[in-house]
Amino acid sequence: MGNIFILDVKRIAANAANIRSLVKSMAETDKFEYGCKKILIPQDPSQAGKEQAQSYIRSLAGFKVKSKTVIR
Repeated sequence: MGNIFILDVKRIAANAANIRSLVKSMAETDKFEYGCKKILIPQDPSQAGKEQAQSYIRSLAGFKVKSKTVIR
């Protein structure tokens, strides 16, 4: 898979709509500033986690987005 670098972290307490807006804004910033080509979204293994991941993928239309199941 290669190296993964975390270039920026944001920590906020907000409602779901504001979090989605922040994620999209950060995706646009990361693409412009760092040339990021892919976005990886963590996915909980439950059905609700699958729906949430698909919702993020839809909201990030125009970006190359993939979800990966998180195993705990």
